[in-house]
Amino acid sequence: MTRPPTLGRRPVFVPLLLNRIDGTVPSPDSTRKRDGQAGGRVKKLSVFFLSFLFLAGMAAKDAKPKFRPYSMDKNYFSCQIPADWELQRDEEEDSDYKIYEITLLGPNADKTSINISYYSGENADFKDHKEFIARNTQDGTGRKQSDIGKYGEAKPLTLNGRKAFGISRELKEYASLETKTASSYWLKEKLIVMSAKDGFYVLSYSAKKENYGKYLPVFNSVAKSFKPLY
Repeated sequence: MTRPPTLGRRPVFVPLLLNRIDGTVPSPDSTRKRDGQAGGRVKKLSVFFLSFLFLAGMAAKDAKPKFRPYSMDKNYFSCQIPADWELQRDEEEDSDYKIYEITLLGPNADKTSINISYYSGENADFKDHKEFIARNTQDGTGRKQSDIGKYGEAKPLTLNGRKAFGISRELKEYASLETKTASSYWLKEKLIVMSAKDGFYVLSYSAKKENYGKYLPVFNSVAKSFKPLY
């Protein structure tokens, strides 16, 4: 089993030099005066509109996502998860493989996801956290660097008072699995691996490289709230 993952230019009104009803033609001075008044109104409206967009953008940027509590079966782990992200879980598969996990899909379907997993001591994929780290810090042929992957070393860290390891890597994905001539993109991933008395835990975050920093604070908030059973 494989587990991870425009504003158009505003038209400016230019008055035409049309004959008046009485047959006279407006003087150049009067036309310039009206032009200046119209131009001034356009400038004021443009400044106001741009200011409104700037403030709205800042408000959206500063808005913090809402979180809600989540607890895995048998209290294997609990944490706060983003309320507006889609939660996916396959309970039957969890039971079969003894790996209890949830996947959180980020907004806009932009390949952003967070996985929180508990690998029990009886899991069918890895002997222990050391094997997981070894297999996730290189590709299938043992390479650290290639044209489709860049793997960092596991680095010790502390998460909520527990010793753990952090892994950073980049993986090249293709829009079509049938041909590598299709459009491609890079995923950037962060993994946190924590050993336990029975099995181990993995928290992972994956996003397109250009969006990685955008949603990283969400993952960090989830990680800070993470409480394992073992």
